[in-house]
Amino acid sequence: MARRVALFADLKETEDYFGISINHPGLFSGRYNISPSFQLPVVYRDNKVKKVKPMQWGDGPGGVAVISRADAEKAIEERNVEPCVAVISGFYVWKDDKEKEHPFFVRMLNAPLMAVASLMFNGSTPHFKMITAESNVLIQPMTETMPLLLDSDLSGTWLDEATSVKDVLREGIPQFLLTELSVLRVTKKVNDPKNDDPSLIQPIPK
Repeated sequence: MARRVALFADLKETEDYFGISINHPGLFSGRYNISPSFQLPVVYRDNKVKKVKPMQWGDGPGGVAVISRADAEKAIEERNVEPCVAVISGFYVWKDDKEKEHPFFVRMLNAPLMAVASLMFNGSTPHFKMITAESNVLIQPMTETMPLLLDSDLSGTWLDEATSVKDVLREGIPQFLLTELSVLRVTKKVNDPKNDDPSLIQPIPK
């Protein structure tokens, strides 16, 4: 499961990827070790117009930051959430989810960012949760689940209220070939959330 993410895609790359204009440039200052409870940019629809805003990842410190595909389907059926897309550049995973070990950084090889299917919870503490799915064979040796990734077209479909949620949830990860993802062993400095600089995503020898 991804407990930490990075975001270093620039504003222009994100605008081009989603076909939108962004008025929150400070969101794209470059961060390399983001934990749940901190803010990330999310893309959502407001009266059929795609917009971006900062939103808290997870329901608070030590709380829940992800939701399974099955639970996401149930939440949408109950109509207490809204679909959104979290914008990240990559995520960290650990062998057997043990954060004392060396982390691995997962990113796209030929895309400036990752778009993660997510849900917005607009209660007393507005936040979003990333939807997870079974890891593909590349990530499976480290952890059983990973964020549900969408390409540019499927991201727009996910935000369309007329779309079948189940169809999108099933189409996410399988569309990406293993050759489109990179998994790099990186420094244990990632294990301390206080560390946050570009050196964290640099590969180290196995």
